[in-house]
Amino acid sequence: MSNKNLPTRKSLLHYSKLLAMIGFIAFLQGCSAIKVGYNNAPSLAYWWLDGYADFNDAQYSMVHEELDRLLKWHRAVELPKIAMLLQKMQPLLTNDVTPAQVCVALTEVRARIDAVTVQAIPGMVAVAQTITAEQRQHIKRKLEKNNTQWTEDWNEGTPEERTNKRLKATVERAEQLYDTMEERQINLLRQLDATSGYDADLSFKERLRRQQDLLQTLARINPPNPVDKPSTVQATVYVTEYLARNTTSPDPVYRAFSEKMYAESCNAFAIVHNSTTAKQRDRAINRLAAYARDARELAEAKDAN
Repeated sequence: MSNKNLPTRKSLLHYSKLLAMIGFIAFLQGCSAIKVGYNNAPSLAYWWLDGYADFNDAQYSMVHEELDRLLKWHRAVELPKIAMLLQKMQPLLTNDVTPAQVCVALTEVRARIDAVTVQAIPGMVAVAQTITAEQRQHIKRKLEKNNTQWTEDWNEGTPEERTNKRLKATVERAEQLYDTMEERQINLLRQLDATSGYDADLSFKERLRRQQDLLQTLARINPPNPVDKPSTVQATVYVTEYLARNTTSPDPVYRAFSEKMYAESCNAFAIVHNSTTAKQRDRAINRLAAYARDARELAEAKDAN
């Protein structure tokens, strides 16, 4: 294989994220092993969010109500769309694919995730309007802790150790869809990583920018002087703009880098899929079919808690 067709290390990480997006769709619609998790998503999401904000009693009720509302909407509106999308993706996995086909499919996946984000905005605004300065500091400390852990996980150790961590994570993602990867395929992923040009500093800089953006947005929504507190309409604008900056970075350097890496990650997905055996493709198709079936069943269970 010519090296000119091989994406960068950042591409490999994005390839892993593309697989994770498929897994996220599976989580949203609740594959057989996690149907209970889907039905209890509000409680699980609250536990995760509370780890950042340390909600008080009043916020406990508000956040739970918003999460319950979001799940009810998702079950009624999004699960049927997800089932159709998963069904549509199955024939794509039958044959070899092009990077363009992968990008089109993943754009549709992202659209379903974006739909959830848009639906969640009113709840985000309502909760953000109650976040105190003390809670913002709690969020800041949690983010700093996460950054330390991220650095330990991905940026520390020898180059070989870091490569092995990335490779292990990517192989695990691929095996969720295709089952056991053969040694030649693992070597292919290793080759993709070896030809990389990953810019850890640029990626980490963007991570920090997004975190600072979040804290500043929360401060604008709930300033120290109550007289300066924006209306709900204006707070909604602040949240919507923040989410847009998360999707498309205001940093032109990172934006160009991200766009390039996303395109290259589609190429990586195509390269790896095209290396799969008929058995592996059948496994992937059957997995998506099972996800689609479970999505329809969960959508019909309208009275589930």
